Amino acid sequence: MFILDFLSIHPFNDGNGRMAPILTLLLLYKFGFELGRYISLEKIIEDSKESYYETLRQSSQGLHENDIFPWVNFILGIFVSAYKEF
Repeated sequence: MFILDFLSIHPFNDGNGRMAPILTLLLLYKFGFELGRYISLEKIIEDSKESYYETLRQSSQGLHENDIFPWVNFILGIFVSAYKEF
């Protein structure tokens, strides 16, 4: 949810999209998931860029009433794809 909030508030003029995967890896590492050392999550996200942007749009519709489930489903799908590739 942190990454969705980060992307929704868009804190920097440039580089938010490049920063999000780095933050995702940092959070995964913090909680003991080290898959990103072996598989590029950035590449998997890049390969599904249309879905990425559509999911982000769907989950960022309202200011205070976001539907988090499209984003959660998307990011979990990215993790599942990475584990399958691994």
